[in-house]
Amino acid sequence: MFYLVLNVIVSAATTLSVLLIWDWIQQARMPAQYVQMSTTTPGVNNETLPAAGEQVLVIDNVFGVGRLQDEVVLIRHTGNHELSLAGWKLVDENNLEYIFPRITLNQGEINIYTQAGVDTAKDLHWGQAQSVWKFGEKVRILDPLGNQRAEYTIP
Repeated sequence: MFYLVLNVIVSAATTLSVLLIWDWIQQARMPAQYVQMSTTTPGVNNETLPAAGEQVLVIDNVFGVGRLQDEVVLIRHTGNHELSLAGWKLVDENNLEYIFPRITLNQGEINIYTQAGVDTAKDLHWGQAQSVWKFGEKVRILDPLGNQRAEYTIP
């Protein structure tokens, strides 16, 4: 019985240590401030859009496909300048679209969760009642003029 209790204590301590180290590493990789948000209504922004051929966003992955509570699209800003996403859209093949709020990316990544939730500087929530993404589906990002700026096919 003693060894069983000891095993549980050692396992718990090891798991806690790994989680604390992982969290510390993730926080160290995240820039102190990479996003600016405001609460104004989204719409077409009047700011200058990047040149049509300039790649400024990359869809890195879609996790939790088919599971509402886990579904998230990872988007990375690859440009060298601030990018206002007001009026930009994340679109699926059935033309369901998430319209970005008035948000400005300086660098780094943002996550778009399919489910409802509280938006933060890094995590935005679509507010859907069911999962949106399917395996083999294309995920696209369109600028306010409807030009496709990024595409990702879910494996």
